[in-house]
Amino acid sequence: SIISHPSLWQARAQMSELIGDFKSSVSFRESQFSGLQVDDWHEKKEAASSVLAAARALVACYNSCGDSKSQTAARVAWEGIKARISHSSNLAGDETIKTEMASIEAMVPKKKTPTASVPAAA
Repeated sequence: SIISHPSLWQARAQMSELIGDFKSSVSFRESQFSGLQVDDWHEKKEAASSVLAAARALVACYNSCGDSKSQTAARVAWEGIKARISHSSNLAGDETIKTEMASIEAMVPKKKTPTASVPAAA
């Protein structure tokens, strides 16, 4: 049977990224990302830093896919992580965590707002 461990998923993702197979890499990155979210990860700085590093890699991978489904997935994953850390009494004010979060926030694709169609002048 295959051993499931975040570092193995990371290695498989990196191999996929080297050959430009970002769709496969997303699957491996998602497994790595979820594998790091152990009980109370959002209350411990070291665990949160590992999750944030995985989130950064996952968002970058989603961005490399370039399609709207991947961009939405990046936003959803990020919003969940951001909410968990923001509600943490141990991490919400931590400057290192805030810096890590800001760098990921800058990577997350912004939601496109629909533009109203302007009727042609008669």
